[in-house]
Amino acid sequence: MERKNSNLDFNNNYNSASYSNIGGDLQNWEKLKQLLGKCSLEGKKLDVSMEVLDSDLKRFLVYYPQFDPRYRKKYGVLDPKTLTFDDIRRHALEKQDLADGTVKKRMDLLAKMELHPLYPIDFNKPDWEQFFRYMDHIKINGDIDRYGKLKPVGVHGLVNRRKAWYTYTVSIGFEDIFPKYKIPKRLIPDRTRDVPICTPETVHAIITHKYVKNRDLNRYIQYLFWFGFFIGAAAEKEWIILNVDDVVIDDYGNRYITITRPKVGNKSRKLKLEKTLAASPVHKSLKNYMEYIRPKFASKNENALFPNPKTKKRWKSCDDLRRFLNKYARTVYKPFYPYLCRHWCGTARMIEWDKQGNAFSRVNYWLGHKKTDQTKTYCDFAELFNDDNGSWLSRSLKQAMLGGMDLSPGNAQQTVINGVVVQNLSSGYLESRQVRFKFSWCFYTAYVDFCYRYVKRILDYLLKRGFGSRSSFLLRGCIS
Repeated sequence: MERKNSNLDFNNNYNSASYSNIGGDLQNWEKLKQLLGKCSLEGKKLDVSMEVLDSDLKRFLVYYPQFDPRYRKKYGVLDPKTLTFDDIRRHALEKQDLADGTVKKRMDLLAKMELHPLYPIDFNKPDWEQFFRYMDHIKINGDIDRYGKLKPVGVHGLVNRRKAWYTYTVSIGFEDIFPKYKIPKRLIPDRTRDVPICTPETVHAIITHKYVKNRDLNRYIQYLFWFGFFIGAAAEKEWIILNVDDVVIDDYGNRYITITRPKVGNKSRKLKLEKTLAASPVHKSLKNYMEYIRPKFASKNENALFPNPKTKKRWKSCDDLRRFLNKYARTVYKPFYPYLCRHWCGTARMIEWDKQGNAFSRVNYWLGHKKTDQTKTYCDFAELFNDDNGSWLSRSLKQAMLGGMDLSPGNAQQTVINGVVVQNLSSGYLESRQVRFKFSWCFYTAYVDFCYRYVKRILDYLLKRGFGSRSSFLLRGCIS
């Protein structure tokens, strides 16, 4: 049978100057045969047969292990056809290491997506186009709140919904398959312009203000704010779960506090406290709080470091503690919110440790950040709010007697008290014994003088009323 001309008949169709270069010559073909003969295919097997698969289908064939039942069973990936919200919640807690509060918020958002009247999302039939249409709609028209009213959705609402969708895609193993919904950069605010960092003088006013008439309760409230501003634990979850056993302060120089972050898989970090914060006899310190303040507001079997003063037990929820803090702090500083304490602590310590050259890594560990981008925010805060007027920690702890606190040996401030210069608690415990003795003696003499005047007035009153006796006359004569 005669063969028709085709593209394979190269020598017949293309007779050009390049003919001899391509291999029409017999000698060139012999060389090619020798080279091909050296290539052996023995012992090699192809996984996919060319006879079964079409060439076009083979070109686009990609293997995703998420669709393999064995892979799903081994790594706990859920089947989207049969999964429920309880399955997603359990997967987020066990496999994704998310906190209870975070999972609760994201599950509420997923429920709102499923019940949307115009663009509902069917989670048993995963489709990223449904989610994109839903996000485009609420970005322009808003979403329905818990009271059934239509309200606009800001950039943080869009980000939270995208995080909730990501939690769902991770549970079914589609996080690498589905595209990521992009939020326009013009909608994302600059956090450095969004967060108002208060001055050290404002912090000093918050931790020393008289909130209530009850002296012990007032000191308890002051210690709450003191702990937030100087330790920088994330409000309010990390405050609630703290126990007395997490604080180690002894006479051998051990001054540690262990803080657990539920947001990052319950990872804990151990912070070594400065001597002023741990066991100062003149400033507020954890040792003073645990010995004199906490026992008055905690029951016998309660282990919480900061118990609820009303119930004398651990705070039941973050909302209760948040309302308690806002109620009192906003009487001094109206823009206050609990997380401001953490922002201020990171900024103050970034300014303080920047003089030693290792501020970034120390702040990153102190605050327990998982990503370095979170710590970079405090670098911006330090550049924006630093007024080059000394240590923020010292200025916020200022007192009439011994001044504030310094952390670096070469940055000690000095306070003049009645002609005596006292160095602060920077390099060891260097305040003068004479000054402390002078202060204690002045306090003692003032107290004796007060008692003397008080007793004398009582005796004078008794004598005038005719209640005097021989013993009272003798006592008055001794006092006189």
